[in-house]
Order: sequence, then structure tokens, then C-alpha cells
Amino acid sequence: MKGFRLQGSHLLAGGLLALLFVGALLLTGPGKGESEGGTRGVPSTYSDAPEGLRALLLTCGELGIPASRWTRSLELLGAGPPALVLIAGDERIPDLAPVRAWVEGGGRLLIGDTAVARPGRLRRTLFEAFDLAVRPSPGGRAVLEPEVEGDGFPPGLFPPARVFDRAPGSDPLATVSGDADPAPWIVSIPLGRGEVIAVADGSFLTNDRLLASPACPVLAVRLLERVSRGEAVAFCESVHGYLEGGSPLGVVWAVLRSTPPGHFALQAGAAASLLLIAGARRFGRVRRAAEAPRRSEYEHVDAVARLLRRSGAWREVATLLAEGVRRRLDLPPSPRPPRPGGAPSDDLETKVASLASSGDPRRILAALDEIERVPGAAPEGGLASR
Repeated sequence: MKGFRLQGSHLLAGGLLALLFVGALLLTGPGKGESEGGTRGVPSTYSDAPEGLRALLLTCGELGIPASRWTRSLELLGAGPPALVLIAGDERIPDLAPVRAWVEGGGRLLIGDTAVARPGRLRRTLFEAFDLAVRPSPGGRAVLEPEVEGDGFPPGLFPPARVFDRAPGSDPLATVSGDADPAPWIVSIPLGRGEVIAVADGSFLTNDRLLASPACPVLAVRLLERVSRGEAVAFCESVHGYLEGGSPLGVVWAVLRSTPPGHFALQAGAAASLLLIAGARRFGRVRRAAEAPRRSEYEHVDAVARLLRRSGAWREVATLLAEGVRRRLDLPPSPRPPRPGGAPSDDLETKVASLASSGDPRRILAALDEIERVPGAAPEGGLASR
């Protein structure tokens, strides 16, 4: 079986798939919202989708309840408003330890879950940070406590899908009368110097429920009045990704990390990277840093000789050879350094200069060989023989 080789068509196909995925993310992005766009399936006050909370925020404004959005880190709640509304849906649940510490320091919190229960799906709930556990509702009619129901309450309240299975130290504000013992649906929990109002199923707070039944807005407003106590209330948007100072890369990473399409993209990217590494070929040999080749002494002499010969510098050639003869015969050096075009300084240079004018290297070598034939001054055979 031949090994897999990466072709140009493979790279082209991979690039097209990446472009299709990016286009799908852009086309299925957030819907339009009040200022920054809403997100489908997320209970955000920016969202006008059925699962959003924009209608609840507008209701607060119509009733004179001071409402704002909290888009800073949960760690900074100590410098924030006295009351906070935190409603989450199917998105990833952040660490709520800073929220609990803020409540213990005197904050008031309305917390609810609007996620749609799916069979066989394990999901961390909002209420674990407050020692609460939920279970499916046994079915039945929702019953409000007198302090919430007040003098009158309109009909049409939707039955909740979840109730609390464990709520230690809590006071029920609304229950479901399906079992022999009523199951708590909305509870109030004193925590330190603050208070938590927990709603096991907060779907009645969403846009579609508030518009579908007159009972849902009344219950929502009474819970808001209880948690605000006449002071400003803030809707937590940082849990939905609307965080001040958040970068686009952080938003992309959150999508890749917390959504099924993001998980698929990460897995496909890892597989593609392994495929590219396995099928890659080198485009060239690894070379060391460029280093000039070194020449031997003989190669250097040969290169200089070729250069002088091509340039016809016979005068310089003869002068250099004459200096070599002087060294071999232990003759004194030339009285002055030879200069091209200058007057000869002694008999040897005079003879060499006259021979150099002929431009015949054989005559130059023969004359130097004749001079070198002094007994005991040169090896047998003279310069010409070498």
C-alpha cells in the first residue's frame, strides 16, 4: 500500500471546507438585538428571540423600576448594584463563587434557569453554588404564597417543568401541588447578610411567556420588586458573553469551546493538522548558514595566476617572480617596492622589466631560470624544470 501524499487538490478542498465553516458561523450568528444584537436560545436582555429577556427589561422601565445591564466581571460585583438578576439557559455555566460571596456580603440575587431539559443529558445547574438541587416537576397546579400572590392574581400561569429537590434553609414562595407534599418551585434563601430568590424553572420570564399570559408579567414584577426593594437592579449579561474588554478572539474561543459546532471544528482542525503533518514533504534540504568555501594555498596561487594572465599584467607577474627569486637566492630585496610603470631599481628588476614588455611568459621564466642557476642557489633543473 502506497503512502498517502498530500496533493494540491487536498489543500484546496481543506481551504474550501474552512471557508464554508466560517460562512456558516457568520450566517447563523446572533440575531438583531437592542444595541449589540441578541443571541438565539440565550436568555439575554439584548435578545428579542422567544427565549430572550428583552421584554422583561422593557417592563421594568415601564413600571419605574431602575434597571441596567451588568457587563463586567463577576469578580467586581462588590462595586456593582445592590440587586442582580441572573437568568441562564443552555449556555455554559460559569463559576458562581464570586456571586455567592457578593450575596453573603449583603447583595440580593434573583437567579433562575430557563434551560430546556433533554433526556439523558448531564448538565451543571446554576443552583449548585447555593447548595440547591432540582428535579423534574411532578405535575400539577402552581400555588403562590400569600406574600407573592397579594390581593389578587390573574389566571394563566404556566406550570413549571422543574422544582427543587433539595433546598435547605429556604422559605417557599411558590410550590407545585402534584405530590402529597408540595414541591418548592420558587424559594427565598437568606445567605449571610444577603438574600437569594431562586426559581427552578424561570421560563415564565422569557419574551414569549410574558407576551402569552397576563399572569407571567405579574409574577415577574413581584419577584423583581422583592429583590430590588426600591433600589436599582441589574441584569447580568456577562454570563452570556457580553463582557466589557472581551476580545473577538475570546468570543470565537468561547464558541469553539462551549458549542457542538465548535467542538466539531476543533476536532476537524486537529485531524487536519495530523493529516498535514503525516503527508507533508520537505520543499528543500535543511542547510546551514552560508559559509564562504576556504581555498588551499595552491588554489589561491592558481586563482591569482589566472587573474593576472587574463588581465595581461605581465609587468606585475615578472615583478612577483623576481621577488620570489630574491628570497630563494637570499638576495637583498629591491631597494624600493616595485611600482607599476616606475623606473627599475636594480639590474634584476631592469632585466625583468625588459622581458615583461614582450608579454611572453616563457621568456620571463627562462630569464629567471638563468639567474637561478647560480651554483648552490637553486635545486637541480632550475625554475623552468618545475
